Amino acid sequence: MDGDQQVTSATTFPKEAPPGSHDITIMIMKKVGRIRSFTISYCILFWLSIFLSLYFLFSLFIISHYMDMRYRYRNQSKSLADLEEKYNNMEKGLLKAQQRAANLEAYIESTTHKEEAKDTAPVQMPDIPAEKQSTVTAPEKIIAPASYSVDIEGLDIRKSDPGIVIDFRLTNTSSGTDAVEGYLHIIVSDQYNNYPSIWNSPSREITDGIPSQYRSGERFIIQRFKQYHREFTSESSFGVPARITIIAYDPSGNLILRKEFEVRDA
Repeated sequence: MDGDQQVTSATTFPKEAPPGSHDITIMIMKKVGRIRSFTISYCILFWLSIFLSLYFLFSLFIISHYMDMRYRYRNQSKSLADLEEKYNNMEKGLLKAQQRAANLEAYIESTTHKEEAKDTAPVQMPDIPAEKQSTVTAPEKIIAPASYSVDIEGLDIRKSDPGIVIDFRLTNTSSGTDAVEGYLHIIVSDQYNNYPSIWNSPSREITDGIPSQYRSGERFIIQRFKQYHREFTSESSFGVPARITIIAYDPSGNLILRKEFEVRDA
């Protein structure tokens, strides 16, 4: 009976776990035989492991984002370098094309001048006896009058610090409705009738105030009018601009406009 009672009492009253039984004890043993131990709470270790896990995942996300941004930056830098190289090649090609166009224009102009020189070369007349010379006359050069006319309107001449500024309209004053075309020359001279090439628009050889080649002027084709703006800088060796002459020829070389304007002090 006593034995049964002891078993029953042991079953009825189990022993409780002592406090701190879930903590983790860490023991450190040194060579001299001393033992040091410390206890870490299970809750602290649990939350610390969760924090480290989240920190590791967040670090992986940051590193992945950094690698992706670096890859994009490298690709954009490469694309930018390729665009700069293409731009430089296109600029070089444009310069070459401009140089070829300038050479072609110079060749065409020289060819035109040669043809004009051939056309204007003097013709040697054959020797004719004196008794027959009275019946032979040299042919006269006949220049047909132009079928249209142009004029200057809205002329504005202003003196600036480096030189002068010119604004005007070249107007079609013909009675018809067709467009007119020709060559325009703007010639600027100083008070001593010098014609610096830098003042001529476009630059050409001037003889007695007249261009040597009428086709060397600026080509124009106008239906009603065309606006012009020119700037001429002063030359220390020639003084200041004093006179402006505007000359226009038709495509056949007939003079259709010549006007001179004095540059007055403002």
